[in-house]
Parts: sequence; C-alpha cells; structure tokens
Amino acid sequence: MATRLTGDFPVSQCKAPYNEESVAGLSIESCGLQGDADADSAEAPQNVRKNDLCRTGSAQPITISELEELQTEVDDSGLVYGSRFRGKGPPVDRSPLENLPALKDGTKLSEGDLVTFVGYLSEAHYMPKSASKGKKGGESVNCHKTEHEMADIHLALNSAPGRIKPKDPQHQAKFCKTISAEFIPHERPAVWNVDNLNLVTDAERPVRVTGQLFFDGSHEPCRDGTAATGDPQRVTVWEIHPVYTFEVCKSDDIKKCPASGKAAWQPLSNANGINVGDDEEDQ
Repeated sequence: MATRLTGDFPVSQCKAPYNEESVAGLSIESCGLQGDADADSAEAPQNVRKNDLCRTGSAQPITISELEELQTEVDDSGLVYGSRFRGKGPPVDRSPLENLPALKDGTKLSEGDLVTFVGYLSEAHYMPKSASKGKKGGESVNCHKTEHEMADIHLALNSAPGRIKPKDPQHQAKFCKTISAEFIPHERPAVWNVDNLNLVTDAERPVRVTGQLFFDGSHEPCRDGTAATGDPQRVTVWEIHPVYTFEVCKSDDIKKCPASGKAAWQPLSNANGINVGDDEEDQ
C-alpha cells in the first residue's frame, strides 16, 4: 500500500505510541489514513489528521479554559467550519489552525501539537453505530465499520469528578462544560474499552490524557450551554485525538497528580483499586 503522509511523517510506518500493549484491530493498511472519504473532500485531510500517531516531543499541558480561548481565536478568525453557523463540514484549508495567535498568557497552541490534560473522566462511549436516514452507520475515518473494536471511543473530560447521568436535568449544560478526547481503533489496546473506562469514571480518580491536539471541523461547540442537533455536547471542538496515552492517578487528590512526571501515574491495566477486565464483547 502506498504510504500517505501527514506532516513530515509516514503514519503507516509509525509505531503506535500507546502506553499499553497494542492489539491487532482495525489497521491503517486495511482502511487507509483517509478512511473511505472522497479523496477530493475536506473530510479526507481531516481523517488523515485524526489518524496521526506520529507526534513526538514534550507534551504541552492544557486546560479547558485554554481550549475555550483557542476556540474563540478560531471563531474570530472567520474560519468556515461546522454545520450550524459557519459552514457545512470541516474546512478545506486546515493551515490556519496551525498559525493561531498566542493565548493571553503567551501559550502558543496549534493543531498537531502533542498535549496533555489532567482532569476527570465524566463519560465514555463507542461512537454511534446506528445509521440515520439515507446515511451509513459508523464514520468515514473508520471506513464505516460499526463493530466496537473498529470504532472510536469518545471520552468526555471535565475539571470536576462525577459521572454525568442521562436523567440529570442539567445533563446538557454539564456536558457543555466538558472537552473531548478519542481513542482511535488502530491497534488500540484491548484494556481501553468502555467497561473499564466506566470503572475509572465511577472511581472519580484523576486521569492524564496525552495525544494530538485536533480541531473537529465537522461540528460546532455548544453555544450558551446548548448543542445544536447532531453536534456533540462540549464546550469546544478542540480535542485530544488520537489519544496516545491514558493514565490514572495513584491519588484521589488532584493536587497530587501533576501534568508532568511519572511517579503519580499508572496505566489503566495496573491502576490501584480499579479491577479492569478483558475486552468486552461487541454489542
């Protein structure tokens, strides 16, 4: 298979950067970096970015407020994206996302940066497999595969602990304060499954999520605490995607869980007090 490039890296030749044992699942070779998106569409380069496992170097710590500020910079730039206010789907030219002004504190962030977030997991789910009228199930980035092991896992990350429950009257308002991260299926560790992630959510232990900073130009963020139909409920469409490493803090006290260093952190498979199991069966 011909290797497609993202940045300066041939992705199909990159070793998966996960901090857990990888498994044979969906592969770059079987689906391609662009998935099954039309090669001439704006979705194709966005899919290539979603599958980028090649970012290296020191990860930049990020906060939810910083990503909100970065979202404002994109909106102020006039970039056309999303489905409600600004356009239909991702931007054709993604280069402006790599040349945004520095944040107020001087931090410079761009799409493709390696970043890390420390906070709490509020919810995790496989991306929807059902098809809407006139559309396929699954996502083009994964060639519309719908089995759990071939679908992305979506994480809602928060600055406060606690599961956001479906029947909570403030359900949407609470989700609209979260940011997103996603595990892609390419060689994904079996221990990274929704059953195990649910244990982390309910344990209310701090997590550290490291991966690529990505702008999901297919959607809009929440506006005034409300998401448009078809858009995920989140405060910004900047997310960590794909996730490279997922860790659980040894302490319940987030003040003892720094963004840097290794001593406070454990991989999910070895996290104290969280009895993870094997990969769950597809449903």
